[in-house]
Amino acid sequence: MTCHPPLLSLQPTITYRNLPIDVTSFQKAARSLLDRFGEEWGWMYETTHPNTKTKGRINYTVWSDVFSCSQCQGEIVFWHVAVEQGNVKDSAFCPHCNSEISKSNLDRSTTMVMDTTAGKPVKKARQVPVLINYSIGKKKYEKTPDANDLEVLRRIEKVTIEDWYPTKRIDEDIDLWYERDYRALGIYSIDGFFS
Repeated sequence: MTCHPPLLSLQPTITYRNLPIDVTSFQKAARSLLDRFGEEWGWMYETTHPNTKTKGRINYTVWSDVFSCSQCQGEIVFWHVAVEQGNVKDSAFCPHCNSEISKSNLDRSTTMVMDTTAGKPVKKARQVPVLINYSIGKKKYEKTPDANDLEVLRRIEKVTIEDWYPTKRIDEDIDLWYERDYRALGIYSIDGFFS
């Protein structure tokens, strides 16, 4: 048996180097870009501190799946009944009929939404915001979304995206699509992972 040298030794050597930049100019350009973005879209990332008119900047929002109880068909926001201090509880009970529940014995609640990539309505898993983490200055807070937050989400849903964004279909890789159950979530393309 003959041993051949690795093919890597036959590859040409490529050298990359960074071009020098003026850090001050870069920071100024980046700040200008962020300021322009904030003027147009900053309202999407604001929430009002409870019992004040002070605006905070949203760091993240926690969303929960919504299910129907298989016994009474009552609506169940999974976060409210099955999550405690960030962990899923071993057992939970339907808030309507007190039946013991688990994610495997619940029916996923769905809604119809327009899939702009496919150009047709599709059934999508229903999710609701349950917690907003936000900052005012250097201090962080958490709150349950209020009516104003829900109104902002309705406004966002009406925004038409005119710029390019990735829309590659994922249902073409049928094994992955079924294995991850993206079909049940109503996700047919990459943009479906983002709200």
